Amino acid sequence: MNSVAQEIIQIGKLIYDKGYNAGKDGNISVRLDKDHIMITASGALLGFLTNDDLIIVNNNGDPVDETTKKPSSEIILHTEIYKERSDINAVIHAHAPYSIALSMLDIDTEHHLYSTAAGPIPITETALPSCSDSWNKIQPFVKKRSKAILKRHGLVAWGKDLMTAFVKLEETEHFAKSLVHAFAVKHIEPISQEIQDKLFITWGIK
Repeated sequence: MNSVAQEIIQIGKLIYDKGYNAGKDGNISVRLDKDHIMITASGALLGFLTNDDLIIVNNNGDPVDETTKKPSSEIILHTEIYKERSDINAVIHAHAPYSIALSMLDIDTEHHLYSTAAGPIPITETALPSCSDSWNKIQPFVKKRSKAILKRHGLVAWGKDLMTAFVKLEETEHFAKSLVHAFAVKHIEPISQEIQDKLFITWGIK
């Protein structure tokens, strides 16, 4: 458990240092075993986490130990992703600025791809924070994708372990940053359907 806590603390600082999150926004969780999850507390500062900011909950999001702190308000998002994917052991949600900006530009991201490891980035409908709405909006993408942008809200990435989830988050924010900067200069023509299909096959989506 201590090693998991240390990894969450390190990733939280990395997310903060790279500008993928600010203040009390964002949350991180790791599946400890089939019945327990470690998640950041509500209001925790991802860049300055301590052991006291990490809470162990059951699969319903209820703390298993006595604590005065509450798990992240996005607990439903995390627990439902784990229920949907038994192979997923880590989830990161960050209010990454370029991903949020991209979600407000109404750009068809799946036709503005380039040869990046990020692959296509689905964007959901607008998702209200701190309730089941985030899960409801992202659920259609969870089985076949590893990340998605909640429109006007933030970025969610999930993976077999915490570093994998972080890499997915970083790839997505880099993609979003590139696209936002490109569209700030001029309108960018989308790629052809033929190239999109080939890229999707490469990424194992089709």
